[in-house]
Amino acid sequence: MIFQTISDAQKFYNAYAKRVGFGMTITDGRRKNDVFIYKRFSCHRCGQSRRGKETISHRDSSKIGCTASVRVRYDKDTNTYIMYDVILEHNHILHPTAAMYLRSHRKICTPEKAEILNMRSVEAYLKTCSPFEKQAAAIYTRSIFHKFQQELIEVAACHPQRICEDESKLTLRVKSFERVKLKGICMEMQKEYTEKEVECSCKSFEFKGFLCRHALLALQYVGIDSIPNKYFLQRWCKDMRYRHACQSFDVQKEEKKCSSSRYTNLIFRFMKVAEAASCSEEAYDIAVAEISKILGRVMESMNGLSI
Repeated sequence: MIFQTISDAQKFYNAYAKRVGFGMTITDGRRKNDVFIYKRFSCHRCGQSRRGKETISHRDSSKIGCTASVRVRYDKDTNTYIMYDVILEHNHILHPTAAMYLRSHRKICTPEKAEILNMRSVEAYLKTCSPFEKQAAAIYTRSIFHKFQQELIEVAACHPQRICEDESKLTLRVKSFERVKLKGICMEMQKEYTEKEVECSCKSFEFKGFLCRHALLALQYVGIDSIPNKYFLQRWCKDMRYRHACQSFDVQKEEKKCSSSRYTNLIFRFMKVAEAASCSEEAYDIAVAEISKILGRVMESMNGLSI
């Protein structure tokens, strides 16, 4: 068979391999003037395992010495690539229905990539008209939002009862009809409602990281239509970054003698650079250039020194 380019030959054999039921790999090739003049395409089960006898955890190798392969060479006269020395016989079972899972066939086309990217921007499905749910859908990651959404739905099975109230604190007792258990909720707030704090005896926020149904009911009971930002932990947010890198982290003089302390300190400092430099392409280019200079200076200072 004759092909215009060697990539056409590779695509053809890879498509054939997928249809028959095996994977393709490149086992040999030669270049001349930066152009491939020869390549050999083989079954992914060619060759033998190189695992040493001293290996502790033995993992099964896919290499069993399969000889199925084809060769492609460049023809100067016609300026084309010719496929020859074709071996079709395999020494193993072929799996056409499972070939898509082999490495050479695990490819995503452009429309599928675009669909995956669009799925990331798809808004979560809202099951209620609660402003809490809409607010959480815009902030939480999908997995945490589903857990929060379930708590919000179960608010309908709870009934609040006012216990006591003073100038700064309101105490409610929430009865859950589903499990017939009493939950005490203490909600503290200023007179002007500028600082809203809610605390539940079930300690769900302390353990799970998001408000429970009892706390949500308490917020709704006093007419608050949005969850305070302090109850959205950064680790559950969509735009979460290494916020702890912005915190100060200094190594004492005594600790500088320890390589692990120096390493941790440098990691924290460079994380600040990474977060700031990732905001724009210009800042990224500046950071990359400066880091290269710093690395060069560090390597110069290390010459002749023992680590």
